Parts: sequence; C-alpha cells; structure tokens
Amino acid sequence: MKFNLSNSDEDIYSYGLFMFLSFVIFGVITIVFGIIFNCVIESILFYLFFQLLRKYCGGYHAETSGKCEIMTTIIILICIASIKAVEYLKIENILFLISILFFTITYILSPVDTKENPLSKEEKDEFQKISRIIALVMLSIISITFIAKFNLLFIPCCVSIVLEGVLLIAGKIKNSKRKIDIE
Repeated sequence: MKFNLSNSDEDIYSYGLFMFLSFVIFGVITIVFGIIFNCVIESILFYLFFQLLRKYCGGYHAETSGKCEIMTTIIILICIASIKAVEYLKIENILFLISILFFTITYILSPVDTKENPLSKEEKDEFQKISRIIALVMLSIISITFIAKFNLLFIPCCVSIVLEGVLLIAGKIKNSKRKIDIE
C-alpha cells in the first residue's frame, strides 16, 4: 500500500516512528537493567514517571541521535543502580529531601525547549501548566509513599524527578551558552 505524503508529512511520520521505537527500545533496556539489578517493577515505574515528566518539561538534548542513545542508556543504568542503592543503603530520608529540591527546580524551570524544537509562547504556557500539574502530582505521590514507607513507588518517582531536574538545569545551561555564542 502506498500513501501520497508530502515531504513534511513524511518527516513527521518518520519522526513519530523514531520516537515510538526509541520509547520501546529504551523501555526494553530499562527492563533488562531492572532484571540485572533485581528491581524490574521499580525500573518500569521509574521509566514511565520519567517519560511523563520529560514529555512536558523538556531539558537537555544531545546534538546527535547516537550521542543521545549512548547517554540515555548510561543514564538509565545509573538511575536503576541508584534505585537499588537507595533500597540497600536505606537512605530514603535523604532521597526525600533531594526530591523536594528537584521538584522545586522542575516546577520553576519547566519547560526548557531546544533549538531543534523551539516552543512558541502559547506552547510554553501550555507545557508549563501541564508540567507543573505533573510535578505537583508526583510530589504528592512522593510525600504519601514516603509517609507510608511504600518504597516500590516512592524511590522510582523520586529518581525520575531528580533526573528530570538535572536535565532541566543542563538544558538551561546549554541554552544560555548557545545564546552567548550567537551574540
């Protein structure tokens, strides 16, 4: 079956397919690391929380897809190892405090766009509202699960908001360096 698509439509569909395949491939990588570290459910929850945040908050993006794939794989590995480390070291109190700090960063800085995908004023306003709602819901989950000592949900949610906060800071730095280079 052949479709008559314009070049711009073809680019949009190609990008959409690339994003879907990336989501699936990194989901599989997350599960594999979860199996290795014996925390599959926590790994899946981390990945889903992070993807939800990332979609609306934005942040740092690598210059090439190859660099992105390598960095994302390493970051997923570090995050899943961190989930396991928090469980092992029993440092939930410290993680709770760090998560509140990174919730604040996420709430204030979101969304951060990129030169490859700049946001219009309307999109920024819309994404800011959505990202703040998501961040507030995640803060609620973090607080409730911390009090209830439900680490299965608490730790992955915390790690995802910390990661997103780091990526937002890195994205802001990258954008400010780019503005300096332009001037």
